[in-house]
Amino acid sequence: MPERKNRKTILSTTLPRLLLGPGLLLVVSSWGPDVQAQPDEVVLQVRSTSGAKLRTLISGDPQRAKANLLLLAGGNGVLKISGKGQVKSKINNFLVRSRSLFVKSGFLTALVDAPMDRRTKTGISGGFRISKEHGQDLQKVIDRLRGTNPASANRPPINDAPIVIVGTSRGTVSAANIALETKTNEVRGLILSASLVAADKSGAGLQNLRLEKLTVPLLFVHNRSDKCRVTPLGKVSRLVKKLERAGVDVQLRIVDSVKKISGDCTGRSPHGFLGIEAQVIAIISTWIRKKVL
Repeated sequence: MPERKNRKTILSTTLPRLLLGPGLLLVVSSWGPDVQAQPDEVVLQVRSTSGAKLRTLISGDPQRAKANLLLLAGGNGVLKISGKGQVKSKINNFLVRSRSLFVKSGFLTALVDAPMDRRTKTGISGGFRISKEHGQDLQKVIDRLRGTNPASANRPPINDAPIVIVGTSRGTVSAANIALETKTNEVRGLILSASLVAADKSGAGLQNLRLEKLTVPLLFVHNRSDKCRVTPLGKVSRLVKKLERAGVDVQLRIVDSVKKISGDCTGRSPHGFLGIEAQVIAIISTWIRKKVL
């Protein structure tokens, strides 16, 4: 029993009591026996532009975080985050399974789910990832982090650390959308991994967005051995050259690993940086410290 009491004490000091109000649901289910080795997590909830619930899983210490990373997964974007903080879908996605590594590197992560009314087979696929509605939904999450959402009156910001948008696979399209659409200066960087450049039958690609208008630093990270048919390295390299000519502050980092457990376009393959997660997180962390902090 004394150990349980200590866990509550650690939580109350890590997450100020003011944050544990409406829209933030306390989660302790992720804690293991070694409390210090596990990130504290809470579920942040806002209303999407359609009025549906939109959940975001917050991991890390908001008071110590050097930056807040908005994580956007690929596929149909449906993570099925429960009110208790369980991620029930896309658990093998690179960003979903690597969020603890970001936390250990000194960041706070905000893993964004699809709105409740889009928890379907198609999810946020199709043209929704490049829609204004999607950009507005993600802006609401940022506003809640910052305490600037009118619907979040009397709720303090989680912290005032800079915000960096991180997307992987189809999530790169969502990430680029919000980086271009946001009207604030709170977004300070954009990171795209295993990027989807060309549109296909499942939805838009980065080519459908005007990335040459980007005003924040941009990092691409790609696996040379990524065999997913919709994320070829060649298209990413050509896009980077185009953005360089347009004057965008852009960098491409290429890694290589061949470890594979499942399909070419899944998280447990080179597409999802399987086996080199720590290396990729280190590249991203170093870039953030140089370009953002």
